[in-house]
Amino acid sequence: MIRIHDMRTRRALQILVLSLAGGLLTLLFSRHPPAGATPTGEIEPNDSPGQAMTVTLGDTIQGSTGITTTAIISNDLDYYKVTTLVGSNYRVSLNIIYNPNQLVVRLRILDGALSLLDESVTSASASISWRAYTTTYYIELVPLSFQSPSAPTPTPTPTPAPVIVSYLLSVSQIASTPTPAPTSTGTPAPTATPTPPPTPTPVGFPDTFEPNYDFDHATLIGLGEKYTGLNFVPVTPGTEDNDFFKLWVKPGMLITCETLDLTPGTDTNLIVYDANRNGVAGNDDVNTAAGELRSRVTVMATWEGWMYLLVGQGGRGIVYGSGYSLQCTVGLPPTATPTPTRTPRPITEIPPPPTATPFPTFTPIPTATPTPVRLQVQALTPAPTPAGQRIEVTVEVYYDANGNGALDPGEGVVDLPAWLVSLRGGQVIARGVTDEEGRVILQGFAEGLVRLVIPYLGVVRPVENSQVVTIRLNPVSMPARLP
Repeated sequence: MIRIHDMRTRRALQILVLSLAGGLLTLLFSRHPPAGATPTGEIEPNDSPGQAMTVTLGDTIQGSTGITTTAIISNDLDYYKVTTLVGSNYRVSLNIIYNPNQLVVRLRILDGALSLLDESVTSASASISWRAYTTTYYIELVPLSFQSPSAPTPTPTPTPAPVIVSYLLSVSQIASTPTPAPTSTGTPAPTATPTPPPTPTPVGFPDTFEPNYDFDHATLIGLGEKYTGLNFVPVTPGTEDNDFFKLWVKPGMLITCETLDLTPGTDTNLIVYDANRNGVAGNDDVNTAAGELRSRVTVMATWEGWMYLLVGQGGRGIVYGSGYSLQCTVGLPPTATPTPTRTPRPITEIPPPPTATPFPTFTPIPTATPTPVRLQVQALTPAPTPAGQRIEVTVEVYYDANGNGALDPGEGVVDLPAWLVSLRGGQVIARGVTDEEGRVILQGFAEGLVRLVIPYLGVVRPVENSQVVTIRLNPVSMPARLP
């Protein structure tokens, strides 16, 4: 119905409008009765999603809306709510039956989170079909203007009188088209070779975090929480599904994000972006040689604000039946403790004790009274032994500008931090930054395994003593989305 703000004129205008419209609608419906059952009348107020009138599938709603430029009557928004089954197809139809082509109306479909799914603008009739990925949807009707979309705009535009239109609105489920049974021809069916059963159609529904297809719709996640039940089933069939997430970070936080629990056939790719949506680091496979197709990235945050994550498959892997989990934690990724029975103990060579210097032989002096010989014994002081074993790793990082695959003069990445981290205790045993040639030598003492960490590149890998690690940066800009 139409909303009237002035209290003294509200009742008078309502009676006038309804009296005039009632007779016309009665005459109109008598000539053009709606198909099926008698329409259900619109229940006001339904001016917001919280006041939305519930529509039963298959029913037809008879309602009205209008607009004016005067201060007495304003535009009337109508909201309806429909309950759906996830994975099924639906259609909403709008037909303006009184005053068609006199008022432009916008028909919109919103999901349960009030995100726009689709819309259509009409002055006569319109319909929208969609596939449900949640159980609740809202239908919004908004009167926009007094002109038909195809009508020329007069100059100057006159001030119109109030325009009221009536409409019929219906929502129905689109049934699957059954396959017609073959007509018998009287010929006996062959029995030698049985017909194999048809291959079932892949099934699956978008995960509960949808829609999160870009930065603006990124799902908020927390540190230390594991999010399960994620997949790459698109909201719109036939399109590619990319999942965006965001979390709040501060400078100095070392954050590791990784995908887990991949279902067979799923192959994730993970890219991390800063608050300005610039690519920071990425990873495809944790260990391709070992068949670990999940992804993991470790980043040292240098900003305060949002950190964005993009998880996708880039057109690889399965869609229906895909699945993964996502988790972001503070610190380096956990490392499994090696089994003592399978890891050989290091052999420590014990140096032989130093050879004692022989004392000289004293020749007795042939005298009547021999002089006694006094010997002084001095204890040997052992040299101090540092804790653990010494390890030295050389790191080279270069931007291969000419694409020849070699570190050339001027291609070294300068002032890039790098660390050596002992896995026993998680302590940083050495740190440094690359020089003008892109090199840095890290030295320290550690017991057990050691990892090299380059935060800005998301590099976390085990290293050994005297190892040279060369990292080549491909001269290709970070993509805005997965290729």
